[in-house]
Amino acid sequence: MIFERTACGNPPRHIAPVFVSAAAPNAGVRELMDEIIALMPNAAEMPGTEALDASGNSVTLKIDTAASFHAHVLKTIADPFVGNCPL
Repeated sequence: MIFERTACGNPPRHIAPVFVSAAAPNAGVRELMDEIIALMPNAAEMPGTEALDASGNSVTLKIDTAASFHAHVLKTIADPFVGNCPL
């Protein structure tokens, strides 16, 4: 029941699921990937994204296999200073 509601509520961003995993010991990675597939909306079902082209003009990017490639790039980091508060 909670997964159905999360999947339904996620596209309008009313619910933000939180997952924890650790890549080095491979703890929870498979489960994380399974839940991302189950809970996140299909990209083809999402509305277009506003962006700027090389000339600075506003364009709407939509899923189209015949169009040029574009992607969102995500980065995660491990902060070695987390929990330290220099005074």
